[in-house]
Amino acid sequence: MTTRYLRHRTKVACTGLALIALAVSACGGGSASSAGAEDKVIVYYSTRPEEGLPPLKKAFEAANPGYELKVIRASTGDTLARLLTEGQSGKQAADVTEVSALAVTQLEQAGLLGKLPDSVLATLPASGKSPSGTYAGTRYFRYVTPYNTKLVPEADRPKSFDDFLKPYWNGKFVLGSDDIEWAYDVYASKGEQGARDFFKAIAAQKPQLRSEGSGAQAELVAIGQIRASMMTLSYHITNRQKKGLPIDGFGWQPPLLNIDWLATFKKAPHPNATTVFLKWLYSPAGIATDAQLGFSRIGDAGSAEALGQPNLLILAPTTVDDQQKAAKLFKEVFSAG
Repeated sequence: MTTRYLRHRTKVACTGLALIALAVSACGGGSASSAGAEDKVIVYYSTRPEEGLPPLKKAFEAANPGYELKVIRASTGDTLARLLTEGQSGKQAADVTEVSALAVTQLEQAGLLGKLPDSVLATLPASGKSPSGTYAGTRYFRYVTPYNTKLVPEADRPKSFDDFLKPYWNGKFVLGSDDIEWAYDVYASKGEQGARDFFKAIAAQKPQLRSEGSGAQAELVAIGQIRASMMTLSYHITNRQKKGLPIDGFGWQPPLLNIDWLATFKKAPHPNATTVFLKWLYSPAGIATDAQLGFSRIGDAGSAEALGQPNLLILAPTTVDDQQKAAKLFKEVFSAG
């Protein structure tokens, strides 16, 4: 298992647990004022991009006067390590966490997760929550393959992964050194031997292996430093198109959806306040707050369509075994190259 695989796929750089502790202004009163003062704090271990956290905190606290959302942000790998250490030592500080499919699976296997409120679970589709009710989806993203529309002639613009096997693309595209979501998509559609053969064929095309995250690669495509990269998230393209940059891309077949997963804990230090936060986060107000930040959310108007795509693959706890097999095969082929 690679450390990179535990990292959230925004690929926001984070070195250890150098965290944001967001300061709070306490306000009088409260919509759930029966909770004691100490229980009006929610400790939220998050892997979201840093810029999206202050608005989330502000919106929650404005809607629930007197409550404090204390945000601690790190990579998924660091967050998972800290949660497992706290759980094993019996000194748990977190009330809520939002992490990748693999990480939430490990937390559940460790026996740390508590059940989410029934009122939250009732609003979500079956594919957006665990059967046991211990975790639920929050943000979701589609994967696409970006290319520069000025640098790539229309006749050579890729429409599928197979197009990168054409002579035009030899040595002219980027493959992320940890593009294991792409590897999982190939593995799931072609099987183990088919994926191995395809990875070797792609490797023979001499892609540039680079370590930048998907957002950074999309930026390099948009400004013309590279012609195409194998994968990014859909919003990285649409955000740059809004700025007038020459970038486009094709959606994957089968489509792959990345979902962030939220969970609480059996020994959450502030259970009453945690329930207040969870109900708000999955309410129309919480979903609207994320929409204003440019995020799609499980439970929003578009999630039924997104989850209903034919042949859809989801980076979910239920597919973790295949994700790990694909990651291992990817490393074997491209590390050897």
